[in-house]
Amino acid sequence: MRRALVVLVTASGLLAGCAGLDALFPGRTSEEERQAFARATETLETDPALAERRLEAFLRAWPKSRLADDAGMKLAEIALARGDSDTALERYYSVVRSHPDGDRSDAARVEAARLEYARGNAGDAARIMGRTRLAKLSPEERRVAYRVLADVLSDPVARLRFLSKLRAEEPDEDAVALIDVEIDEVLQDLEERGLDRAAGQLGSRPPAARVLLTAAERALDAGDVERARRAAERAVQDSIRWAVDRVAPELPSEADLQPDDA
Repeated sequence: MRRALVVLVTASGLLAGCAGLDALFPGRTSEEERQAFARATETLETDPALAERRLEAFLRAWPKSRLADDAGMKLAEIALARGDSDTALERYYSVVRSHPDGDRSDAARVEAARLEYARGNAGDAARIMGRTRLAKLSPEERRVAYRVLADVLSDPVARLRFLSKLRAEEPDEDAVALIDVEIDEVLQDLEERGLDRAAGQLGSRPPAARVLLTAAERALDAGDVERARRAAERAVQDSIRWAVDRVAPELPSEADLQPDDA
């Protein structure tokens, strides 16, 4: 066993000096690739045209690199910055086609869907978003995804669900206020069955209470006082449950409340 270990360590040492590790581990990003990518992106702000040429050269040299999808995303961003949405869209699609399971493919799908929607292609945008793994996105990318989904989906309950998710993750108070206006507009268009379905899907998180209060108002208008009472009571309960869930992680535990030993 010791002899085998010595042989392995010796072989690894020999391979390290001659790019052998790259052959031994084909998924590994070589130092040459990392340096080339860093050189390609170092002028993104000062000289985007040069960065674009270098990124394109990087993709020609290492089309299968683990950094290739990052290069494709950078190229799309450069195209967007100069107002070339056609090229940007094609580059996002290229990332998805060439690296469908890469760590940047879902971000590329979101951006492609956003551009398709901006062109009036809501159906194409919805299909792209249907293949997007939201869990693979960063918080900022996920907010963009929720925004796109809320825009492209035709089902008002689904729109309400993603507006709720967007509201929960939006850090800007002014943006939250605008989302609330959208939520109110969607609620006004929902019929009784849609309100019930939305309340069931949202659980206790906002805007569940507003959904239930809207249902209560509709019930009162229809003369159904008992239904209005049940909806209003549930709205209060959901609001309390949501507030408790928000505060609970910050409350001291039982152990924290125990006096120190003398």
